[in-house]
Parts: sequence; C-alpha cells; structure tokens
Amino acid sequence: MRPQVSIFRSHMSQQEARDARQMEESARQEKRFRALQHQFQLLQLEVQARTTSTPELVLPEPELSNRGPLKTADIPHVNPSNVADDPTCQPSGQPRLYEPRLEEFTDNDDAEHYLITFERIALACQWQKREWVFHLIPLLTGKARAAYVQMDIDEALDYDNVKAAILSKFNINPENYRQRFRSLEIHADESPRELYARLKELYLKWIQPMGKTANEIGELIILEQYLRMLSPELQVWIREHKPESAAEAAKMAKVFDTARHRGQPWSYTAWKKKDGNNPAPQYRQRAASNVGVQSLRGGQPARIPICYLCGVEGHTKPMCPKKTKLTQMCVAPCFEAPDGPPVGVKLTPVEVNGELMTALIDTGSDQTLVHQQFISPHLITTKTIPVSCVHGDNKSFPTADVYIKIADQTYLLNVGVVDKLPFPVLLCAGFRPPCTI
Repeated sequence: MRPQVSIFRSHMSQQEARDARQMEESARQEKRFRALQHQFQLLQLEVQARTTSTPELVLPEPELSNRGPLKTADIPHVNPSNVADDPTCQPSGQPRLYEPRLEEFTDNDDAEHYLITFERIALACQWQKREWVFHLIPLLTGKARAAYVQMDIDEALDYDNVKAAILSKFNINPENYRQRFRSLEIHADESPRELYARLKELYLKWIQPMGKTANEIGELIILEQYLRMLSPELQVWIREHKPESAAEAAKMAKVFDTARHRGQPWSYTAWKKKDGNNPAPQYRQRAASNVGVQSLRGGQPARIPICYLCGVEGHTKPMCPKKTKLTQMCVAPCFEAPDGPPVGVKLTPVEVNGELMTALIDTGSDQTLVHQQFISPHLITTKTIPVSCVHGDNKSFPTADVYIKIADQTYLLNVGVVDKLPFPVLLCAGFRPPCTI
C-alpha cells in the first residue's frame, strides 16, 4: 500500500500545482482584458464626442427684423443636455437612432448566429465598420473573450480579425462548412425555402466565391472528389497539409507515393482490393447542427477521424468494432448435468461488489440484471440495453460494470440496472451453480 499512497500523493500534488497555474493564468487574462476594455471605452467615448455635434438654434428672421439689434441679455439660455435630449432640436433629415441592448455572448450561444445578428444590428444602427469592434468586445465572455485576449493588440482593433479569431476558437472553418453542406440532415421544422437558404449560405462560406475565378472554384470541387478517391492514409496526410487546389494535392500525393514506395496502394480502389475485408468508406457526414456551441471536448480538431484498421470514417482503431477485445472473464470447467426436468427454483449465493446476496438463475434470459439499490449511482453509465418481457413489452435499462463472485470465481460483468426485481440479482442462463463431482 505504501507505493500506492506515495503515487497518489504525488498525483495530488501535481494536480494542485496544475490548478494553481491555471488560476494564475486566468487571473492574468482577466486583468489584461479589463485593462483593454477600459482603453476601448475611453476610445469609444472620444469617437462619439468627435462625431456628435450640438445643433445650433436658428431664430426666425421676422422677429429679428421687428425687434432691432439683439442684445446679449435677450438671448435665452439653453442647456446643452436639454438640447441633446429634446427630439425637436435634432438636425433635420437625420433620424434619431437608439442604441439597442445586446445580450452577452456565452459559450452556450451559436457563434455564427450571434455574429450574424450583431452585424445586422450594426447595419441597422448605421454604425461605422471601424466602430463595430468597440461594440462587440464588452459582450464577449468565456472562450470568445479568451480568443480576443490572445490576439495581437494591433489586430484586435479590426472587427474582421476578431471575428476570425472567435470562429477559429469554436473550430468553425471552410472544412467544417463543407461537411455541413454535404450532410443530408434536415433540421426540425425546417421548410424547403429555409433549407435552400441554409445550403446557399454554407456554400458561400465553404467556397468563398467572391474574388475567385471559375477555374479556382472548379479546383475546389475537384479537390473534394480527388481526396475521396485516395487511400485513407494518404487522404489524412494531404488534408493535414491543407492544399488550396486539386493540382497542389496531386503533387503532394506524388511526393507521398515516392517517399513511401513500399508496394502500398495510393488509391482507394487498390487499397480495398488489397484488404478485401475492408468495407467501403461512409461519406455521409455527421450532424453538425451544434457547431459553434461549446463541446465536451473543447479545443480538439473538428475533422472526422478515420480508422486505420477497417478504413471507415467516424471512429479510431482503439474503438473499432472489428478489433478483438479482451473479455476479462474466465470460466471454471464443469461437467454437464444429466438432462432432466428442472426441480424448483434455482437459487445461488453471489457477491456483488463484495456484498453477499441471493441470485435467481433465469434460464430464459441472456442478460444479468441487478436491483438498483445494490448499485452505487456513480457506477451507472449512460449506455442502455433493451429487455423484452414475456408479456411483449420492450424496455430499456441503464447498465453498470460490477464485480460478481460466483462459486469463488470473480467476474467483471456489464449488468442491467432495474428498479423492480423479485431477487437482488437475476443471473442469465450462462451461469450455473458449481457441479457436485
């Protein structure tokens, strides 16, 4: 136990040191952001003071001609604050615009939708493009604020640079737009016209046709199809180098094939023939409706992984369903009992996580079930199993990995957790009491 205690203490000390460093870094970023925010507020006030002028009062001409020379005492005193608040004193031809109140941008918000809404409000309020960044910065929180704080001070004064940094922080890029454009998912309550508008917007953000020629746009379309026809290993390698055209990707493929010339196929067709058991890759993209919202694995790349064992997109080799897995079970040898009618109810003592209880052997079940009161809540997983009852009902129950000891033999089993059982444990037909020899 002493080595384990020392290892645990070392781990805890390292964890505390790492937490302290993270807190110090967060405090430094918060202090820097507040200083920058104060500077921008002062600059914003200065810009407003320069662009806003107090309107002059013009008296009617007939009164001046009838009263003669105007004396200083005859001029009424006008409070500038009252003039600014009085809508009748506004210059003619210039509508009075009220600055809207915007909600803060949090990690739970959709980054694209928030920025689009902000830009449309800025256009409606007739803000100057150079002032957009001063209105946006006070609204940033969480990951968006971290992206802004980590920018260069000169680049942080431009709205387009701040927008690009925020989108990059949320893993929103042309490749992500391409995957969402190719996805066959239709959002709930989405009309055909809304679907067309969404696809058009994704196409424009993926291809970015403004300023590109027809040949450049064609190269991007060819590049997408070109990558799909390569072997999985070569496809991943070229994507990591981010070619801008299909011609550039072809040069990279030639270099890759020359440097790794070991008789390995570079095309998907040849690769499939060499490994005949590999299924065709699935090009249907996964749903991307939550892009821009904080994920549970923040900071990781958004591209779809490819399994090097079976070549299918969507998982990696350690999680491949075709990989041979260790069952972590052992079976004690037992002679077959003579065939005969069952005698009464088959009960056997078992231990579940060290607790002794009685289990019923269900010869008609292929899944072991344990009553919920004997399973700790932190052991219950989100994975469920379907169970069909004898009267035809189908129900799903959560599962848990527990240690069950039967006849002095311990097994690690994935069991179903049920709230109503006639016995604490319901063993499947694969477990039998020890044989009497």
